[in-house]
Amino acid sequence: MSAPSSHANLNEKYYGCRLGRTQLDKIVDIASDGLPPGALKFSTRRDTYHFEADTLTDLVTAVQASPDSGATDQWSNLAIETADPQAPQRVAVLIDTDRTEVQLISSNSTWAYGQQARLERLLKKQAGAHDERRSPAEKKLRGALWGAMVWLGILLYAIFEAPEYQEEVTIAGGKKVLTEPAGQVPTSALVFLLFLFLWCVAGAFRQFLRLRASRPSLVVTADLPTGNTWQRLPMADKLAALGLAVAVLAMAGTLASAAADVFKP
Repeated sequence: MSAPSSHANLNEKYYGCRLGRTQLDKIVDIASDGLPPGALKFSTRRDTYHFEADTLTDLVTAVQASPDSGATDQWSNLAIETADPQAPQRVAVLIDTDRTEVQLISSNSTWAYGQQARLERLLKKQAGAHDERRSPAEKKLRGALWGAMVWLGILLYAIFEAPEYQEEVTIAGGKKVLTEPAGQVPTSALVFLLFLFLWCVAGAFRQFLRLRASRPSLVVTADLPTGNTWQRLPMADKLAALGLAVAVLAMAGTLASAAADVFKP
């Protein structure tokens, strides 16, 4: 019986990773472990231009020095891979804004699986997942939005339609008549419905902020912002969030005013 082969050819994909310069430096440290000095090369594509260097710092410098590279702080892709395609141990980490792919080829399976485990631990810590399924925040956002729509529909019906509701009934002699209008819905019920609507809206708002703060990122020239959800949001998203909050409060005020007009004596 022949001995089992120790050759390894591994390929894993991770979605939703948030990678800044600190995380990229850690990836480089892991990828270069067990390889001779200078074994890695770094490259990126920007429109029709291809940049390549021996270190990540040199690659950043080359991109920043080029007059044709556009916004040098915005990167959409980065490749970290073994320079020699015939090397006995080869590694490639291919990164874009949505997906990070890790390729490992080696005649030493222990090295390959060890490298894969270390890179996977790092990427999963940065929100990387093995599939493209919706994140928990996205699932909760969809659920909260559906809940808000349902409660808003019920609330509008209670304000505008329910008071005028009449039912057709049959009386003696087979004559059909309409009942008296149902009348006003109790104020306490309207307040409760408004509370449920606002509760779902607040939940959707919270999950939306979490989704924005944890969206996939590739930042090569700086570290990612840290802290809570609000601290990780860029200023544009913070302003949009404040505007959305004001709009929701204005909607709630409009509904309350409409209910007051409908039910005033």
